[in-house]
Amino acid sequence: MKRNKVFFIAILGLLLITFISGCTNVPMTPSVEKELNDASGVSVIEIAGTSLSASPSVIVPGGNITVNFTGAPGYYRDWIGLFKVGSNNYSRISYQYLRGQKNGSLIFKAPNTIGQYEFRLFRNGSYTKLATSNQVVVQNGALNPTPTPTPLAGSSPTPTPTPTPPSTNNNSPLSASPSVIVPGGNITVNFTGAPGYYRDWIGLFKVGSNNYSRISYQYLRGQKNGSLIFKAPNTIGQYEFRLFRNGSYTKLATSNQVVVQNGALNPTPTPTPLAGSSPTPSSPINYQLISQYSYGKNNVVRWRDGIIKVKDSTNYPGINVQDVLNQWNSIIGGTTTFQLSTDSTSPITIFYDAASITSQGNGVWGYATVWWSNYQLIKAEVRILPEGNWYGYPIKPKYELYLHELGHVVGFAGHTNDGSVMDAIANGSTTISSTTRSVINGLYNLPIGYALAKSPYNNVPKDGMMVIPLVNR
Repeated sequence: MKRNKVFFIAILGLLLITFISGCTNVPMTPSVEKELNDASGVSVIEIAGTSLSASPSVIVPGGNITVNFTGAPGYYRDWIGLFKVGSNNYSRISYQYLRGQKNGSLIFKAPNTIGQYEFRLFRNGSYTKLATSNQVVVQNGALNPTPTPTPLAGSSPTPTPTPTPPSTNNNSPLSASPSVIVPGGNITVNFTGAPGYYRDWIGLFKVGSNNYSRISYQYLRGQKNGSLIFKAPNTIGQYEFRLFRNGSYTKLATSNQVVVQNGALNPTPTPTPLAGSSPTPSSPINYQLISQYSYGKNNVVRWRDGIIKVKDSTNYPGINVQDVLNQWNSIIGGTTTFQLSTDSTSPITIFYDAASITSQGNGVWGYATVWWSNYQLIKAEVRILPEGNWYGYPIKPKYELYLHELGHVVGFAGHTNDGSVMDAIANGSTTISSTTRSVINGLYNLPIGYALAKSPYNNVPKDGMMVIPLVNR
């Protein structure tokens, strides 16, 4: 009798769907869709001016590499892959789509294996190579904090790095790359030898300014070695990064200078064209599964590209929420990254709410609520039932609960019935099934609002919200 009641509650939970229609009017289908339909396997002549540049040129395993590209064809599925030097084009280590961008930058993780690597640009889902970057050496040990600056198109300025000033810790170097960047671009700041306090911090400053006039900053959160990503200021000028000790203004190190100026970067690598067949560099996108299990049904609804902050107020012992997020990050593939944060304005929040959860019905363990606007997910709340006696028996938060609810948050709107973590009733599994993986990976390989082909499922408005509960077994 109890099992039937629980099953009934699960069905009721699935029906708790509410949509709030918006009143804005935005064009639905981007021109990218036509470009995808026009894709062909015909050999392509190399595009003049297409180039790649990777920095820094020396990095430790797992560090962040910034790849700047210019002159890409502009197809949604143009892609850049990371390769071992000398390997063939089918042996990529990782890759990312350019999503219609002709000029821009991407962040890749350096491989864990020491060696020499390079990046290659390919046309529209094919293996027609358009450009190859400079080589990047992955090795153990400290990074070289003064890489060769990337020259600008039409000239070769060489900004002089500011020498690291005397400090209380000469083993705390900073390295910022690239040395020349356009406003709003991504700057990778590598640091080594920091003291290890949670509130050690790195700030972005205009060269010559005092230590109290930071433009932006980030805490190191106890890390002694690592890397951070900063956005370049929108104002043209010369900037630098400074490392400070444990929430104070005791400066430990200063980075090389970074020049922010308009104009396309021109790393001038030697492009290597290659004609051939046009295999897709990843598994085909399953549009039917995306229609069935995503919020948009007939249109792609997902989070924007870039870093999405997540604030966890539960802090339940033994559950590493960043580890949970990384499981979804690895499936997404780098275009969107969910990152744990203490920022109170984070769009995704996790918190205890026993009253709200128990009001959903007997056995509900937690639930997620998501909101979207113009087909873009903009806010999500995950409610967790705190440890205690509920529904007549002891219940406590578990890893599977966080993994399940955050699966809904990243874009999986339905429930599976295959014994995996996304089943409607908790079953103890932490396995993410191939169905779920296909949906999430496919979502983030399509643009927001992309019109899916004739879905048999109902249309949804471009603005809305959904509540999805999980019943404890």
